[in-house]
Amino acid sequence: QQHIGALATGRSGQLLRDALPFVRIMQGQSVVISLCDTVLSDPAQQAQLVEDIALLFLLGVCPVVVHGMGGMAQRACGQARSSLVQQLNAAGVKALGLEGADANLATLAASSSALAKQINVEPELITLLQQNRMLPVLTALATDEKGGGHPFDPAVFAAQLAQQLKA
Repeated sequence: QQHIGALATGRSGQLLRDALPFVRIMQGQSVVISLCDTVLSDPAQQAQLVEDIALLFLLGVCPVVVHGMGGMAQRACGQARSSLVQQLNAAGVKALGLEGADANLATLAASSSALAKQINVEPELITLLQQNRMLPVLTALATDEKGGGHPFDPAVFAAQLAQQLKA
């Protein structure tokens, strides 16, 4: 309590007061964050990102994090996602790691060719997690009709998810 009071009287307090109208607008709104691969491999950038995402979450915004595989093997990518989830949890956020293949969250569109992949994103699972104040951390991976996993451009994945979530 004293720490918050000290913040409110200094320069940080002015920044918080200036940001308050925007925070009120964003409370309860989905924000999809697409991570570039360098963030996952740079501990300093990842630590700053975790602080920023945790702050958004604690202010009532509903962030969803999407990252790619960046040439990593699926196992290494899972470890990177787990590390990010652990750091978010340590920052006071209930984070949960998933990939697009989980619960058929993202499926490769039937009309997709090898050159022009498109995905269908079903946001129900994400919405359910958000309603329960959990933060999804997703690997941009889509499944095909046979259940095979296909890495997907995280920016495109995030954009399609944001559209479905009306973020």
